[in-house]
Amino acid sequence: MENGVNLVINEKKIQLAPEYMDWPLVRFLREELLLTGTKQACDSKGTCGLCKVIIDGRARISCVRKMSTLDGAVIETIENLAVKDGMPHPLIQTVIQDGIFQCGFCASGAILSAKALLDEKLNPTDKEIERALSGVLCRCAGLNRMNQSVKRAAAILRGDQESTWTQEDTANEYMTLEKITGKLIYTDDLSFPNMLIGKALRAGVPHGKVLKVNTNKAERLPGIVKILTSKDIPGENIYGLVTKDQKVFCDDIVRYVGDVLALVIGETEEQVQAGIEAIDVEIAPLPVVATALDAIKEDAPVLHPRLKEVYPDMPNVLKHFHIRKGDPGKGFAEADLIFEQSYHVPFVEHAYMETETSIGLLESDGTVKVYVGSQGPVEDREQVAPVLGVAEERVQIAHMYLGGGFGGKEDIAGQIHAALGAVATGRPVKVHWSRQESITASVKRHAADLYYKMGMTKDGRLVAADIKVYGDTGAYASAGETVLFRMMAFACGPYEVPNVEVNTYAVHTNNNPAGAFRGYGGTQVAFASEVHLQHMIDTLELDPIETRLQNALDYGKATITGDVLTEDVGAGMVQCLQAVKEELAKTKMPELDEHEKLGVGIACAYKNVGLGINVPDRSSAQVSLEKDGKFLVRHGASDMGQGS
Repeated sequence: MENGVNLVINEKKIQLAPEYMDWPLVRFLREELLLTGTKQACDSKGTCGLCKVIIDGRARISCVRKMSTLDGAVIETIENLAVKDGMPHPLIQTVIQDGIFQCGFCASGAILSAKALLDEKLNPTDKEIERALSGVLCRCAGLNRMNQSVKRAAAILRGDQESTWTQEDTANEYMTLEKITGKLIYTDDLSFPNMLIGKALRAGVPHGKVLKVNTNKAERLPGIVKILTSKDIPGENIYGLVTKDQKVFCDDIVRYVGDVLALVIGETEEQVQAGIEAIDVEIAPLPVVATALDAIKEDAPVLHPRLKEVYPDMPNVLKHFHIRKGDPGKGFAEADLIFEQSYHVPFVEHAYMETETSIGLLESDGTVKVYVGSQGPVEDREQVAPVLGVAEERVQIAHMYLGGGFGGKEDIAGQIHAALGAVATGRPVKVHWSRQESITASVKRHAADLYYKMGMTKDGRLVAADIKVYGDTGAYASAGETVLFRMMAFACGPYEVPNVEVNTYAVHTNNNPAGAFRGYGGTQVAFASEVHLQHMIDTLELDPIETRLQNALDYGKATITGDVLTEDVGAGMVQCLQAVKEELAKTKMPELDEHEKLGVGIACAYKNVGLGINVPDRSSAQVSLEKDGKFLVRHGASDMGQGS
């Protein structure tokens, strides 16, 4: 290669400069050509498939392909499928019409995988489509329906089927087209002049006393601009979504592996990583509280001393919720079957495809601006400002589009660090979490230990319940208090139970903080209550649908918190079960081979019906007519792909 590396990207000839030879293709596309439609989600391990592009007619992973290997290559990225002559590529048309993508972060990898297949054969089989798409991960909805979109696009390309897309669709679907074709900007796609990289030095141990964090050697390394510790915070060294209990930089006690000791800020990721490795850290180990049940033992280490005054007998309890309805003793006396069982559900990782990214800027008027894809921009500002020691009006959260959230982006991730970095250096600072860091440090769905005792009459009527739930809310409060409240409110499922006692506890351990996650506490108790109920139904040899219909909450009936369902609140469970029953009755079951068995299962759940505290479900927005004739809508919803 005497003349270096020459290649074609999106029909444009490119001659590669020597400094790019060791770069992976995805970095060259994103950082040099600013083709940010190609995404990353797996720390360049080649496992997520989001970075797929078409190289010489084949869909290939670009994060593991070095530029030096691409001499003569012809490459196509998602940007090449943008609207031309008012019409997008048929694949773009069909995936939009079929509603395949939500957040859209995985779209480019999936669509280019499908296009490479259709470029090769216009009549692919189901297995060929499945194989082409299988290398791309999608967290929002999965790509299990996209095969139909691919088939329809193939038919349009063959001329066997007319496209139903119109020029009006192109105009109306402007935002969706931007998202699907790589033009929509997520936080990590942003770039600012003189932008620095910030990365946290984390504790790496679940519980310990900080003895030393010596940054002297690291500060002298090439490219290191600033290293921030607790002494560099101009305001409060503490934050929290509901309760302020988590330090920005730990200078005394660390309570989980993700706790932060320092923030290293430098010119490049490689230099910053070298700076992190050069910091001299000494942490004396402390006893570890591994589970919620360990945390409530008499001899358990106390993780937050302030809670001893609140719950002297259980000092690791953040919050205890209790509700009682009717007379459980009387109810159990009426029961023909009393069933007791304990359940455990584990932590769950959110696994949004876009990992956490924040970029802080110091504006000329002193305002600190933080670009971030967050589920709670208002709450972000409330937590960033006190750490900076400024009024909230001096902090602006520039809300970016999210590559998935599911509750996990309600909490602070890099927002405070990016803001501090911008103030300390006067330059833009990007704090981007790797996949490993995201899994190590981010909030999770609550693990929980659930004890259920329920009573039922022989004709299938629920008469009593006694339930205890211990939710592992991890090292810090996050949204644990509100999640465990929901577990209490929905502990019996969507059924009318006249005699109930429920106790739920948000319990601190040395695990990751646990907070919001799709279902917000409803999923853990839904699992336990439905498994429990089904066991009772099976024991009494009752019909699973009829028994649920008999006990279902409906208009005029009261939840276990005493909220009476009205038409304003909504119900619908009876109608839903009746519809399922009717469909099952007319559904023809497939023929089975000897080794196959077919089962039809049913389970029910509900969430946030009145929230259990007599608060009406409502939302609001402000609409104003601007001077230029446009309507401006102000609302509090974060769009994560649901179209708000």
